[in-house]
Amino acid sequence: MEAENEFYENNILTNPDNYINVSFWNSAYKIIYQVNACIEGLNESSSLSAQIRNRLLGECKFMRAYLFFNLVNLYGGVPLVTSTNFESNATLPRTTSDLVYELIEDDLRSSESLLPESFSNKLRPTKNSARALLARVALFQSKWAEAELLSTKVIENGEFLLESNLNDVFLPDSREAIWQIMPVDLGYNTPLGTQFVPTTAGKPRYAITEDLYNAFESGDQRIDKWLKSKTVASVFYIYPYKYKLRFDGNSTPSEYFVPLRLAEQYLIRAEARARQNILLTAKDDLNKVRNRAGLANSTASSQMDILTAIDKERRTEFFCEEGHRWFDLKRLNTVNETLSVIKAPGWQETDQLYPIPFSQILYNPALTQNPGY
Repeated sequence: MEAENEFYENNILTNPDNYINVSFWNSAYKIIYQVNACIEGLNESSSLSAQIRNRLLGECKFMRAYLFFNLVNLYGGVPLVTSTNFESNATLPRTTSDLVYELIEDDLRSSESLLPESFSNKLRPTKNSARALLARVALFQSKWAEAELLSTKVIENGEFLLESNLNDVFLPDSREAIWQIMPVDLGYNTPLGTQFVPTTAGKPRYAITEDLYNAFESGDQRIDKWLKSKTVASVFYIYPYKYKLRFDGNSTPSEYFVPLRLAEQYLIRAEARARQNILLTAKDDLNKVRNRAGLANSTASSQMDILTAIDKERRTEFFCEEGHRWFDLKRLNTVNETLSVIKAPGWQETDQLYPIPFSQILYNPALTQNPGY
């Protein structure tokens, strides 16, 4: 747990490098290189049909955008690797966050034009996957009208529905899922299930905080369906239980990882509308997510109160998923205000970005380190 504690204590080491931080960076760039190789090969191919070639190009650009979105939110500006030329890639400096977002948006718009409207399952991205991720990107860029338009296209498509049973959200046949990732390790399901669900005799590796637990309202079904408790050595723990399987021994996965789902699109549209002072329909979208969790309609009425209610709903709906809360605190500029209290006295403003792995700076002197490391 030493490497995990460095994140918890806001003291991520760079010499020697924290191996988790290195894996975030290296894994992303390894896949980006593979995606770039696929794009180059597809552009040179003369044997594939236009339909297959376009679909594969769209999938590659979607994946590259998804990876760069996570990188830019974890590290700030990062090297913009768009080719397989290892000699030039080896000396690329960091690119500004604005330019990284430009590539993300360009890739997703291209994906939307190239991908099919739907597919036989949710395991391959479609036009709606691109729209859903682009809606998220637009929200992060404060492009409210665009975020509203894109999320509306996904919501009104008719292919997706909020699951009435919260336990069905992360199953392979989830109607709420927009894009899923199927586990490939025999007997295991999702990485989150493996990390969060404790062994029979062990304590939870990641228990939720009292602050998060208190954010749930009385009667919220997410408490019963998405949280679980366990007492080990007289210590009481509450841990995430969205993904319920650590290991089941089956050859066919029983749960899928869900990076994009419909509830997010409702809350993206709710915030985008509230930011534009379209308050009644913003509340309608907010209430769809609240009602699904067994809660009554929100009593918020002013623009500020509705935005506060949406932020709170995002926290209780997306906890322990995809770093939503961490990214939200930063994009809303509330990270220092919030964490300087919760994580006092160890929090400092520069902790909101992770360090560039020192090993990468040794390989590429053009890279500069984030402040505070």
